[in-house]
Amino acid sequence: MMLAEGASAAACSYQLILSTGLVSCSDSVATYTAERYDFMGGAHGQTTFTAFGYDPRSMRTLTLADVAGSIDRQLTIGRITEGVARHFGKKDIAALRDIGVFSGVEPYIPPTVVYGRDSARFVFNQYDIAPYAAGRIVVGVAYKDMRKQ
Repeated sequence: MMLAEGASAAACSYQLILSTGLVSCSDSVATYTAERYDFMGGAHGQTTFTAFGYDPRSMRTLTLADVAGSIDRQLTIGRITEGVARHFGKKDIAALRDIGVFSGVEPYIPPTVVYGRDSARFVFNQYDIAPYAAGRIVVGVAYKDMRKQ
């Protein structure tokens, strides 16, 4: 941008920050993580956290079933919902919806999962299931609590 001599202008205040990491829980399971912060003007920036599991030996991408074994999808969704309720100090889905959590979407297994030795951490980014002010919501569930009985 060119300005005439003596003129002034405000600089644009845009920002992009990318941080990556690696969480290793065994010889055959690791999680690659990436956190991206964007500020393009406006009231606030946006942070997005993503992750995917992989086998470091074969470099094959892993699914939840690859790591946890045969899971019961509905049971896992229920455990995640219980964890979200605990996060907010609420007792059930109705109480969560009263505060704007899961108000526009049914509970689900999020695609962003960080794998640990005995449990998975399910990550909901801002706006995924709750208002921006709620921030990132992370819920841990033990693998044994997801498996078909």
